[in-house]
Amino acid sequence: MIRAALFFLLSNAAMATACETPICQVNPDSLALTQIITFEDQPATMGPGRPLDEFLVLPGASFAERFIGQSLEFTGNHDRVVGPAANPLGLMAGQAGQNMSLVIMGQNRVLNGYGPAGYPRRNAQGEGAISVLFDQDQPALAFDLRGGENGFARVQFLRRDGSVIVEIAVQNLGEYAVGFRRQNDEPDIAGFVVMNIDPQGLAIDNIRFGPPPNLS
Repeated sequence: MIRAALFFLLSNAAMATACETPICQVNPDSLALTQIITFEDQPATMGPGRPLDEFLVLPGASFAERFIGQSLEFTGNHDRVVGPAANPLGLMAGQAGQNMSLVIMGQNRVLNGYGPAGYPRRNAQGEGAISVLFDQDQPALAFDLRGGENGFARVQFLRRDGSVIVEIAVQNLGEYAVGFRRQNDEPDIAGFVVMNIDPQGLAIDNIRFGPPPNLS
């Protein structure tokens, strides 16, 4: 276990050093982020969770299914969000029962996306896309994955004008954190979309963002 964790950290460090793509997946502990959204202060229930058919607005960021202007397709019971968004970037909630829920999972409260099968069906829980819109553009971010069972996810990053920066695949989903850093620390990540194809679906928690203040 220790050797596997060390390999994971070293692999991420090497990836951050060698990365020449618009956004690099990095060790989340390498990021100096000053804000966090935990959902711990939000009403939630055990699965299937407290349904959210509208936006969830919290300090620093808001949440919904996708962004205005994007298309919604499906891979089996899983959402697939496609294409750029409208300018300026704005959230769009899913249909009733196909947006999100807040779930008590162990000792945590997590945000769960609902797929096309609809709330409260088990084959919809965690199958839906989750989109995050920041109040201010970011150069880096991190969040925790919850409930993954070795499937994979795609994270799409967008600018404030709705254009797509890049889409990154995350493999072997499980209970761990992921971090992302913009090339040259350019602060233009206005939002992102998390989609997954995982046997048990996926939830997210502990969204970290907000660079340290410039004291120069």
